[in-house]
Amino acid sequence: MPSVYACTDNGQIYNTSWVPTSGSWYAYHGMSLTTFNKKSTDLANLGYTRYGWWYCGSVYTGIWRK
Repeated sequence: MPSVYACTDNGQIYNTSWVPTSGSWYAYHGMSLTTFNKKSTDLANLGYTRYGWWYCGSVYTGIWRK
């Protein structure tokens, strides 16, 4: 289970830490905006809520929880 997603953009480093909880969850990284939006829609249709999202340049990361 990931605890940190790191992102480097033009020499700057961004770290996003989160603490998982019980229950079902999905985490995806390395997505384009189009893929990110599709994942959001698909997971919402399955009853998941987007818990958090981050981007670095044109790369998106998201976490969804049920």
